[in-house]
Amino acid sequence: MMEYYNDLREGILEAYSEIVQGFMEDEDTPGQKEALRQYLHQMIQLIASVSADRDKTDDLVKCACGLLGDIVNSYGGAIKGPGVPGDTRGAAQSGSPVPGIRNKRK
Repeated sequence: MMEYYNDLREGILEAYSEIVQGFMEDEDTPGQKEALRQYLHQMIQLIASVSADRDKTDDLVKCACGLLGDIVNSYGGAIKGPGVPGDTRGAAQSGSPVPGIRNKRK
């Protein structure tokens, strides 16, 4: 069952990566980059879930890193929003500059 789950997430990550690449390569249609922005949160959540999974495969990590690279290549530092790197909302409550990550207190 875990193999199927990893294969499914691998396929989703590859599809997301191809969509991001396709939207960025097609400069004939303005606004595509902004239209895709609303889905970045879900893409990054999937990458984070792969990162947290103890049963992840090397191929799954490779796909997650590939998608993250495509997102960074396409949007760079312009990515902001809840749960997205660069957003500090919620950081004050957790004590961490990264939302959802809590600093260990001594």
